[in-house]
Amino acid sequence: MSTEPLADHRLDRILGPIVDELAADGADAVVLAGSHARGDATELSDVDLYVIGDGPRYALRVIDDVLVSLSWRTEAEEREALRRPALVGGAVPGWRLARVVHDPAGVAAALQAEARAFDWSAIASECDAWVADQVTGYAEEALKLVAARRAGDPELAAVQRSILALRLPIVMAVHHRHLYDSENRLWRMVAEAASERWAAAQTAALRLDHPDAASQADAAALTLFALAVEAIGHLLTPEQRTVVDVALRPTADRADSYAPMKDLAWREVAEIDARLERGEIDEAGWHQAIARLVVPAYLAAETPWKGSGKQGTREDWEYARSHVAHAIDRDGSFLDVGCANGYLLEGLPRWTPHALDRYGLDIAPQLVALARGRLPELADRLFVGNALQWEPPHRFTYVRAGLEYVPRHRRRDLVERLLGWCERLIIGVFNEEAHARPTEGLLRSWGIRIAGRSERANRRKHGIDYRVLWIDAP
Repeated sequence: MSTEPLADHRLDRILGPIVDELAADGADAVVLAGSHARGDATELSDVDLYVIGDGPRYALRVIDDVLVSLSWRTEAEEREALRRPALVGGAVPGWRLARVVHDPAGVAAALQAEARAFDWSAIASECDAWVADQVTGYAEEALKLVAARRAGDPELAAVQRSILALRLPIVMAVHHRHLYDSENRLWRMVAEAASERWAAAQTAALRLDHPDAASQADAAALTLFALAVEAIGHLLTPEQRTVVDVALRPTADRADSYAPMKDLAWREVAEIDARLERGEIDEAGWHQAIARLVVPAYLAAETPWKGSGKQGTREDWEYARSHVAHAIDRDGSFLDVGCANGYLLEGLPRWTPHALDRYGLDIAPQLVALARGRLPELADRLFVGNALQWEPPHRFTYVRAGLEYVPRHRRRDLVERLLGWCERLIIGVFNEEAHARPTEGLLRSWGIRIAGRSERANRRKHGIDYRVLWIDAP
């Protein structure tokens, strides 16, 4: 297939008669826009003409076997498009790159000058309000997708999934202050600017390339909604937050790959993160808030596995957590950071044939006291402390931890610090969408090489994997 644009003489042959016709019909100005104005047209590209004046809103013509699109707008409408959050992302670059072909009164030239002078700061508050309103509005679509999945209606689910996957990036483009000269580039631009989790979810929501694609794409679309809320949550009014939270409740399983208490209170954790980002609390306040959320629940748990952060049965715990032992390939010492009530330390001898001297560290004194009571033989090896500050008594063969134990901006610090304590750092167990690997991507972005990994499918939540990975100290 040819990718060559129309030759200039052929384009002029098309434009000449139709521009004369439009002028005769009362057009104040005509400009060539789109791919032919940008210079990246192919033989299949249509010729886009903006027509300034009063006329039919949109029309398609075929001239010389080429599709020509005519979009009539008034001068006032075009000026509004250069200020309106819903339209500005495409309107500004469209006018900046447009080629004026008819402009006797200078109307098009003035609009182009306005577009070239555009700055997001002039409409920042309007953009933030629009983004918040749009994301709130998509709560209804997210709930419809959940309902369609529960009703076993794949066609309706596909429709709702597509609405979220196609429209949310347009909203997020405004949030990230992106201008896009073509909607063909919009989704890639948003994916590149957003988080790795967003990029992975967007890719999955827009493609169908494996047997479970529909279900996983549904989940990915819901993840996009949750991530959009996470990104713009500080812009929401209390009323908007109430609406959004109604939609988030049934989608919570998909919302945050790192949330440490998914079964208990992932939304509360997200709000604590947001308070830290807004400067309402410091790091110490973050740890205190997490402790207030977690410690009472762990202490009140009726089973030891629930007291260590896992709902379900003992068999569920063993299945989800025991593959931590896949990282253990020799005898040595093992420090469990975030040991809680010590249940993982208790399970290690069942999971590995290797002899281990077991140690534990937790920031909550109440949980360490509980662990010492449950495991009196390890009482002098269970410590209270913050891993970012605590000094270990000696080097360990293995250290296990979770990235979620510290605020997001300190996760790299945690990993680098723990690698200084051990021969092998084990990360996990953590939950992730089966189609994406954001944790590995994050670690690799820090220049860290993954030495090994283990994963098991979540038997209760389709499309979710339990994952463990490990890093060998340099």
